[in-house]
Amino acid sequence: MACQLRANFAPSLTCKAEPQRVKTAARCPVTKVVKCQGSQHQVPNFSTRRQVLSIASLAPAFLALRANALIDFEEDDELLAKVRADRAKRAQAERISEELYVKEAGFSNKKFDKEIIPVQKTVKRLSKSGALIEAGDAEGLKSFIGSQGDFVSEFETVSSKLSVTEAARSEAVVLVSSLNTFVSDVNSSSMDTTKASYLKAVVALEAWAKTATVAPALTGL
Repeated sequence: MACQLRANFAPSLTCKAEPQRVKTAARCPVTKVVKCQGSQHQVPNFSTRRQVLSIASLAPAFLALRANALIDFEEDDELLAKVRADRAKRAQAERISEELYVKEAGFSNKKFDKEIIPVQKTVKRLSKSGALIEAGDAEGLKSFIGSQGDFVSEFETVSSKLSVTEAARSEAVVLVSSLNTFVSDVNSSSMDTTKASYLKAVVALEAWAKTATVAPALTGL
């Protein structure tokens, strides 16, 4: 606003306001936008106590989930071992079946025969021993077993090849031990003791043959 003073005019002072156009820039509110760039993982803003408590309540469930995962992992290992054992057992059974089919067709597999023949001989030895025990012929039994040589070691060698699963290998160990005990009792124990060890050897042979899936390839068992 401007005032013009007219000093030459008396006795009054006149002040006249004249409008002036003043160009002023319009003041507009300015909003500052701040952009923050960080990692792509944004940290959630828990603004209320309820939200914090709800998240905290999930912690025990998460820990339990991890514990269950560990248990499941161990159980999976056991299941995997069982699956592998079953697979090996089925493969052995299929192999025996194929060998029997080839044999019935008039052919032979020398490798398979080399493995199965000592087992078949063991079956026959035990069958003959059983007949002598039943007859009470202790001297005849000693003579027969003594003439067979170290057939237990021969059987042990082939049984390790025919036992493709851990269960079959365990049964083979029991069988070999039973055979050794029987042979020892034949030479040094009474007929009753010998008969008891003989029965244990027969039971062990049947169990191993079934577990190793070689029973179909044996006769007289």
